[in-house]
This record gives sequence, structure tokens and C-alpha cells, in this order.
Amino acid sequence: MLKLRLVSACILLAGITLPPAFAAQTHISVTDAESGKTVAARAYLECGGKAYFPAGARAYRRGAEEHFLLSGDDTFDLPAAPCQITVARGLEYQPARITVKPGEPVRATLKRWTSMNQAGWYSADMHVHRDPKELSQILLAEDLNFAPTITYHVWSNDASQPYPNAPSFPVQVDAAHLFTANSQEVERIQGGPGAVILMARQLPIPFDGYEYYPPSIRYTRLAHDQGGYVGGDKLFWLDTYVNVAMGQLDFIEINCNHFLPHDVDTDLPPWSHWPVEMGYHGDLEFAHWMMDFYYQILNCGFELPLSGGSASGVKATPVGYDRVYVYLGERPFTYDNFMQALKAGKSFSTNGPVVDFKINGEVGPGSKAGLKRGQAARIEAVIRSSKDLDQVQVIVNGKVWRDYNAAGRNEFRLSEELKPEVSSWVAVRAFERAQETVVFAHTSAGYLLLDGRPVRLKEDARLLLSKMDQLIQYTETKAVFRKPQEKAETLALYREARAIYEQRAAGR
Repeated sequence: MLKLRLVSACILLAGITLPPAFAAQTHISVTDAESGKTVAARAYLECGGKAYFPAGARAYRRGAEEHFLLSGDDTFDLPAAPCQITVARGLEYQPARITVKPGEPVRATLKRWTSMNQAGWYSADMHVHRDPKELSQILLAEDLNFAPTITYHVWSNDASQPYPNAPSFPVQVDAAHLFTANSQEVERIQGGPGAVILMARQLPIPFDGYEYYPPSIRYTRLAHDQGGYVGGDKLFWLDTYVNVAMGQLDFIEINCNHFLPHDVDTDLPPWSHWPVEMGYHGDLEFAHWMMDFYYQILNCGFELPLSGGSASGVKATPVGYDRVYVYLGERPFTYDNFMQALKAGKSFSTNGPVVDFKINGEVGPGSKAGLKRGQAARIEAVIRSSKDLDQVQVIVNGKVWRDYNAAGRNEFRLSEELKPEVSSWVAVRAFERAQETVVFAHTSAGYLLLDGRPVRLKEDARLLLSKMDQLIQYTETKAVFRKPQEKAETLALYREARAIYEQRAAGR
């Protein structure tokens, strides 16, 4: 009988997860290698081959992304088991990986590989779903200058406010970090038009619609009436071309929440989006597909800047993994200066490389250089990365104009003369070597205007005109409206946008 009881006890204990045995408290310090100052950071701790989260640490666990935040001067109870800690601080620092010995202090010294603020560039994650109470620590831990966190979210037919708005706008963390806590996302992608992110002082704008109605433009116009801004969430949503034609998008994400640290999310069938055309297969081609959407818009003469956002809080990624850099130069870092420069196109988006792109010696993104026929412009760029680069390309009017093999380098420089035959836009994109995901940077366009004429490529305007016809047909036959007048209002808007593409197709 005793033997039977012992066997039964062993069976019961086998199903119980026992708490880990703790060593003495462990102090973790993080310092900046250059200044010697204590800095906040993000940490990944593995003990016994599993992710471990110390009690009291601010943790984030979503899918493959499992990290917690460090103030830079922390003491935790850690398991006596062998542990490895990786300490990271946003994009501009090299991470440190350290073996944790029970009871011994952990000292992480992080070294910058670039200092963008010193060069006049400031960073932001323009798509964040995190509690405003966390944002101060997150910005410092990610070395991220700005984030507008979403506190009011429309999903399909419903609206929710998961977090209260902050009492001030913006919230100043210190001289180099600030956030806003009242942004609004209107997201209807289960047959509906798409998603936009509203950024303004007097939000939220009450939502009284449903999946198919009203068009996004109702909310974008109200945000603009407040002097606010509208970010395009994805290039491939159904109404992106409508919002662009109507002047309702101030910038759009290309380094977006489909590019994750451990994966590229190409699972689009559940959502209403433009179909993936033949030839765009695999993770890298998914990135090219999104870029080609952007190029078609630019080729029609719409000067749409690029942004970047991670959707941390929803996606398996830290805040700032997908980000945008905006050039302020000597202007002070403020909310208004940052947003004005982003809207002006002084930006590049990235989840890895940084790009210093110039046209005729001036900052290239958002610039406009007037040329006479036969005159050349000097195109220069310095591309740097903490990891190995792979490919660097100069894009002119949607085509690869120069293609460079940068394999194995951490820095690549280019200098070329471009003599355009028609008014053109120019951008630079760069890819890293990557295993699990696609890591790239893409600048907003700079413009070379021949004899003062705008960019107009009729072939792309005709392509988008045909897409507007497809959208109108879809809206007439597939979209489910509750009232006939709501359908009529939506179709009238789409036909108005179509007329603009028709003008562009005629070269006007």
C-alpha cells in the first residue's frame, strides 16, 4: 500500500510546475559606452532554455516577442539555473549578450553604432497600441524620440477606448522624448475600406458607422479641420487610392506591422485588400509589392511621404522596431516641428539601415530641384547598418535606376549624376541580409522637376484608374450597406476620386 501511495504521489507531482529555485538577488546595470551614464533598455532573459520574466518587471509577451524593460539600475530575484540575458536599446545601439552567474551583478555596456539626433534626424513609431502609462519608460528604453499611442480604436462595427487620453498634449518626457496619448485608428478591413490613423488635439471623433460606412474621409476631414494629421496604415487597403487622390493622407507606412523581428506576416486573405499580383511570391517580394504600390502613387504626381509603425501592443514586436526618421536639422525637436517635417517628406522609414540621401548636396527626401532640359542632378547617399547590408538601389520613377551589391558591408556610399528626360522622383532603398524577416530602409522621394512640370506617368495613372473602376464595381455589387443613400454617398466619393485619376491619365 505504501509503495502504491508513493507511485501515486510521483504521478501527481509530475503534473505540477514547481517554482524555480532562486539564487541571491541579482543587480542589472546598463550604461552608455560613450557617456558612462545609466540608460534604460529592453531585455530578453533565458533561463534553462525558456524565457523568464522577473517579478515586478514591465513585461511584453506576444507571440515570439517576449521581453521586459530595464531602468538601467534594477535588482531582481533570478533563478539559480544557467541564464543568458540580451540587453538591447532600440535601433541605434549594438545589443549585448551576457551570461548571468547566480548572485553576481550583471553589467551591460551598450555602444552606439550611429547617433541620428546629432545629425538632425529624430525617430518615431507612428503606430502604437500601448498603455500611455508605459510610454515614458518605453521611449527611453527604445531610444525613440516620439510615439503617438492609440487610445481609441474602431474595429469593424465597434469602437472602444482601451486607455484614457492623457491630460496634456503632447506629453513631454524630457527634451528629447515625447508622446501623445489620444490617437484614433479607424480600422475596417473585413470587407470594408481599410484603416487610417488620426492624430489631432481634440480626439476622439465619435464613431457612429459600421464596417462599410461611412467612408474614411468623414473622419480624416474632421481631423484635418482641427489642424491634425492622418497616417495611412497600409498601402494595400482598398481605399488608399481614394484617400490619396482626395488629399487625405499626410504620410503612409511602408515599414509597417507586417515586418516583424521574427517573421513577415503575409497572411492577407482574412482582410479586404488589393489582390497580390502574379510574381510577388515570398517575403522579399511582399516588400517589393508594397513598394510598387507606393511607386504607382508617386508616378501619378501625388507627393506622399513615407512613415513607419510597428503596431506594438497588437503585434509580436517591440515599440520602434518599424520606425521613421524625420530630418529637423537645426530646428528644435518639438511635436509641431516633427509633424510638419514629416508631412513635408523629410523622412525615411526603416527596421535596420539608416540612409543619408542627398540631391545636389541638400537633404534629398522631400526636396524639389528645378532643372532645365539636359541639366543633371547629383545623387548621393551614405547607407549604414549595424549588420551586413545586402543590396542598395536608387529608384527613379518606380524603376531601379542603379543597383549596387553591398553584400557584407556595414557602410555603402554612392555618388551619381542623373540627367532626367522628364520630371522625376528619386528615392533610395537598402536591404540587409536577414534570415527570419525582411530588413530594409526606404527614403521618401525627392523631386527633379524639368522646366517646372510636375511628375506625370500616364501609364501608372491608367493603372490606378482601372483599380478605381474595380473598387466602384466591388462597392456596387459586394459591399453590404444598410441604406441606399449610404451606398450612393460612398460611390459618389469613389467616382470623384476616379475623375482625378482620369485627369492624371490625360497628363493633367
